[in-house]
Amino acid sequence: MMDQEIIDLIVHLDSSIITGTFSLTRGRLSDFLNSSVKFITLTEASIIKPDGRIEKVKEIYINKETIKLLVTVFNDAGRGYGADKQARRFPFTRKVPVPAKILLAGYELNGNVHCKNDSAIPQLLEQDFMFLPCTDLKIRNTENNVSWEAYFGAVNRTKLNMLQQVALPH
Repeated sequence: MMDQEIIDLIVHLDSSIITGTFSLTRGRLSDFLNSSVKFITLTEASIIKPDGRIEKVKEIYINKETIKLLVTVFNDAGRGYGADKQARRFPFTRKVPVPAKILLAGYELNGNVHCKNDSAIPQLLEQDFMFLPCTDLKIRNTENNVSWEAYFGAVNRTKLNMLQQVALPH
């Protein structure tokens, strides 16, 4: 059984941004986000309102369907937050990083999406899951032009405006 993993998250909603701590008790973070659990619980959270005011709360429950973008604060994820630290068991699914540009309302992201084996982005979008895991992200808020980087992020596919595979620089 996996020990509990504490992960600091930044959750972007349409109307606010929430920072807080998430306790992952089993599996990987991306698996939890794509599970049937309807809410994610953050503790020691701060709600950043559109006018800049910050409200601190001990615990908050966020409907996963309302999340636009979720990113981790720290960058040491190895094979993924919550992944077993031991060697992978056979058979395992090989995933290939594919450079992509993603547009959401208010955000532009550049980084990698991960496609199974030799599948491409169209097949990735047809799969049945809510969140698209991404790595090595460069994120820009298109409203105030503030940019930052995150090792891991998850984009709610229902909030996607555009996903484009980009060519690798030569």
